[in-house]
Amino acid sequence: MKNKKLEKYVDEKTTSLNDKAFLDELKQNAAPEKNNRLSKKSLFVICTSSLVTVALLVAIVCVVLLYNPAIKSEEHYYMSGDENRRASTLNELNAATTYYDLASDANADIDIVFDTVSNDDLYYEVNIDLEDTFEYVKIVVVTNKFYDYKFEHFDYTDRETLGSYVLNYIVMTQEEDGIYTHKVDAEIITSAEKIYITYEGLGLEQESNFIYCIEQLLAY
Repeated sequence: MKNKKLEKYVDEKTTSLNDKAFLDELKQNAAPEKNNRLSKKSLFVICTSSLVTVALLVAIVCVVLLYNPAIKSEEHYYMSGDENRRASTLNELNAATTYYDLASDANADIDIVFDTVSNDDLYYEVNIDLEDTFEYVKIVVVTNKFYDYKFEHFDYTDRETLGSYVLNYIVMTQEEDGIYTHKVDAEIITSAEKIYITYEGLGLEQESNFIYCIEQLLAY
């Protein structure tokens, strides 16, 4: 004997499976789970793409900074072939220095050397011929912090404190027939300027007059 109640339940379920509206409802209920899986995947792709984009941008910036010195820092590059000079004055020189001035009574020929491309001032060259004492002094004052002046000299052996900084120097002496020739290379390096000195003197004394001469020429 058939169970009518069971048959009725089976018929209802079978009918619902053939019902298009019912099937559409099932699809809609299942869709969020699928969409959720797709969303997670899309989010992963978006994040990965963003990271790659950021990495590329960082790499580009680094390359630009490495190969473009003008952006990387304030460094300046000067070529010796671009240098020129003009006559300068004691006032102009002393206005450009911080720790040492040239004495006002120094009878000096002064030139300023500048870069013709950038028009930047590079250094001052001072030539002083002391005929009365048979001494000659050349002083180079570098006031441009980016400029590297090539000062060829022997290793310094002596030092003297002048003002707030140290004068490093080396004296080379030769004697002939009781006459002494003294040649000196010296430098003073401050936080604002670099001073390079070449000195030559003749005398009857074995000891050089260099320190006394420089103390008279430089005010500090």
